[in-house]
Amino acid sequence: MKRMWAIALTGFALLLCMGMPAEAATTCAAVASNIDTLAKANAVADAGGINDPTCTLAVNFPITITDNAQPATFTITVGTLTVNKDIINNNDPAGTINLITTGRDLGTGNITVTNAKIKARTLVNLTCTKALCDITVIGSELIATSTLAFGGAGGELRVNARGDVSITTTTFTGGELVKFTSRDATLTVSCGTGEDGLCKDPNIPPIPAIVAPCFNAQGVFIPNCNITIPTAADLKAICIPVVPTPFCDGGSKEKDFIAKGLITFENLVMTADRHLVISSELGPINGKDSELTIGGATTISVDNCSTVDAPCINLAGATITADGPLNVFIKNGCVAGDINFAGAVLKGSPVKVTACGVVLCSDPVQCVGP
Repeated sequence: MKRMWAIALTGFALLLCMGMPAEAATTCAAVASNIDTLAKANAVADAGGINDPTCTLAVNFPITITDNAQPATFTITVGTLTVNKDIINNNDPAGTINLITTGRDLGTGNITVTNAKIKARTLVNLTCTKALCDITVIGSELIATSTLAFGGAGGELRVNARGDVSITTTTFTGGELVKFTSRDATLTVSCGTGEDGLCKDPNIPPIPAIVAPCFNAQGVFIPNCNITIPTAADLKAICIPVVPTPFCDGGSKEKDFIAKGLITFENLVMTADRHLVISSELGPINGKDSELTIGGATTISVDNCSTVDAPCINLAGATITADGPLNVFIKNGCVAGDINFAGAVLKGSPVKVTACGVVLCSDPVQCVGP
């Protein structure tokens, strides 16, 4: 575990260095610290972002990188950031979005995203670097896929904070990698509903089925096309498509949830295409009544539970199915009762539940909680 934690922190530091450009043409002063008009949004998109680590910035107008003439890499580096409108990088195939805060000289260093869609084809990265800075995402979408759509392939979604990470009522996916890290505090994750009431542009793939006959093989709309809309549900599906549950997926290579303290994924319905790691240094981990379907090896672990009350790992009522080994364990500072999997069904090949060397369950296929 210590080696895993060291690797995570090293990757965190490397990501910070890679995510920050040496220079950007636009500053907070150029937009009066508030992106609230189309002209400001276009100027920031044309410049490839903002580099002004001492300011507090608000995004109150959608920012869209519309074509490959604009920079593929879009980076906002500021002191503190609030995002209330969509940021979408439609550059194909290399679009990236980096939202980075330093907290330097001004502000908390927090990142707050509310009812906004953050989408790019190769990378969506939210990182705050100030001590105990928080990242909070509410009622939003975080999508990094080659199609800009939920369930697409490719892309990495990374969220890294030194303080609390809270991603709630939010649809998220990264085709290859999903990694959420709270370096010094807690991590809370819950999925969105798949329908936020906001209209999706039906010209952007995936094309809604009801209007698909009006697009040619290249995905271009056929002018003056006639379609039949038989029901109100079909009309709604043109811009608010039905998204299959669950609404948190991705990770064809890996999906990682890492924190120093509390990790909460209670009642979470989620898939991971390959490996899943849920790891806390000090605990606890609360995955009560969650439903996880994993396409590879799965590890849920706490390094040392000596400072938290039992249960240190709570999987009561959970259903976890792994296509590979499923290991649930506490390394140090615990007793057998610190893992609660009452009423849980844990499936893997094999499954093992261990508290400080005491094996609570070991089975080639399934462990059912007492």
